[in-house]
Amino acid sequence: MIDLDHARELLELAEEDLRTVCGMADATVFAERAFCLHAQQATEKALKAWLTLRGRPYPFIHDLLRLMRLLAEMGEGTSAYEHLAWLTLYAGGFRYERVPPDMERSCDRSELTAQVTGLLRHVRQLLEEAPP
Repeated sequence: MIDLDHARELLELAEEDLRTVCGMADATVFAERAFCLHAQQATEKALKAWLTLRGRPYPFIHDLLRLMRLLAEMGEGTSAYEHLAWLTLYAGGFRYERVPPDMERSCDRSELTAQVTGLLRHVRQLLEEAPP
């Protein structure tokens, strides 16, 4: 059974994280680590909303690629979003420590914001098309 209310709640939480990301555009004010953490959270919650819409319980993990693979196993087209999987780095340890220089990856904030926005729009459309 599909829990539309839970999917809607997850997507609303993802949209809150995305609004935070949008407000963190200034790299001179907001650390990249904090920006990427909120982008990761928006992506994770959107993917879990998508899984919920498809009637699949989601695992309590933060690995974005694993969540996308679960969707792909169900026949869902996730390839347009797989480039967001690197954000998984910010779901765990990098919330509490600095990113090691060899793993540091600078991002174009406006491009990343647009990519996460695209995912959330896709999930919002799926939610709106879901039968009541």
